[in-house]
Amino acid sequence: MNNSANSSSSGKSSSNGKQISFGKKPSNVTRGAGVQISSHNQMQNAFRAPMPRQKGAAPAPSRLDTDNPFDIRLSLDPQGGKSAPKLVVVEAATETLENEFISEPVTWVNDLTSHAVPDQSPEEVFKRLLSVMLSYSPDLDLTVNEEEQCIDCVLFTTSSFEALRFKLRVFDHNGTTRFELLRHDGAALSMAKLEGELKTMFFGKNSDEKEDVENKEPLSYIDMDLDMDFSGLPPLKMNADGMTPEELDEVQLSLTRNDRHCVDDLFDVHSELWKGGKVTALAQDIVEHETLVASLLDTASNTGDIAVIRGCVLILEVLCGDKESALELMQHNSIYKRLGDMLTQKSVLVRNYVVRTLAKLSEGGWNMDSELAKTVSEQVKTFHGEWKNSLTREGLIDEAAFTTIYDKLSQFN
Repeated sequence: MNNSANSSSSGKSSSNGKQISFGKKPSNVTRGAGVQISSHNQMQNAFRAPMPRQKGAAPAPSRLDTDNPFDIRLSLDPQGGKSAPKLVVVEAATETLENEFISEPVTWVNDLTSHAVPDQSPEEVFKRLLSVMLSYSPDLDLTVNEEEQCIDCVLFTTSSFEALRFKLRVFDHNGTTRFELLRHDGAALSMAKLEGELKTMFFGKNSDEKEDVENKEPLSYIDMDLDMDFSGLPPLKMNADGMTPEELDEVQLSLTRNDRHCVDDLFDVHSELWKGGKVTALAQDIVEHETLVASLLDTASNTGDIAVIRGCVLILEVLCGDKESALELMQHNSIYKRLGDMLTQKSVLVRNYVVRTLAKLSEGGWNMDSELAKTVSEQVKTFHGEWKNSLTREGLIDEAAFTTIYDKLSQFN
């Protein structure tokens, strides 16, 4: 028994009967602390769970005891002794003004984004710019903010019913007054052409510059625009009947759904309705299309896109200029009453077109209810007073238009 015990403590028997000796173990090394050699497969040893250390066993030597330790420093004061910045909580206002303009400081400018006006104050430049804008075209709607020195503009051209929406702003930069045009919506080339023309009207041009403009090539950059005049080109081949009933149905659906291209559809209808200074046979097709007429009146009476409202009123104006079409609209659509209700629109430009349409309608020989005549007369007088004080009163209508309406309504009072 002793021999077998000694042999088991000093070595192990191999498969061929020979003993493998590992020498005498130190007494201070615990079991499992040293390197163990086993005949098991190495892959099995790799996935074997770590052996638990016995209670009271000496810890394995650490690398930090023999190697150079890492230099780790923790800083609990990232501000370097300085006081931390204070957080300021600003409560937002519960009510804000509609379309409030928030002025931002101008840090840098260049001659491409803005135009310098030396030796003039911002107030002088603002008044001059407003005068230039009013003389540029009567077919525009303006919102003037003298305090912030800016003008919100909606401009229309003869080439389409699309609106050019932009802001003109005057500011001071390093003691020099400058103004800029900020585009909101509209064709980029049309806006570039507009800015060039406004700059020319503002600063004027000398005789040399006039000659350059007159002698410039017909396809220069500033003229290569969607608003070019193609009157010299042969007309395109269009449908001989103007527009088919199916096409009018599509226009009506476009208005009802408020499609993004409904302005283009209205422009097509107006182009086919008014040709060569005359009303075409399409007018009768439109007034007989009851749903289309109802959509035109409803859209023009609602608040929405000024471009769509303007397009509807322009088509109604052409129809009211035709005696037969105007009589149909008076009998079946109460057109005079509907136009009077449109004088409550916010846009002065739209109301100018409504007055012009009422003046054309007042030239016809038809009768009216006295109560309706009284109501429309009060609506016209209310806007007449606002029109006298408006900036855009010149161009589209004049006092003669109001006189024509008053003369017609006075017959039924």
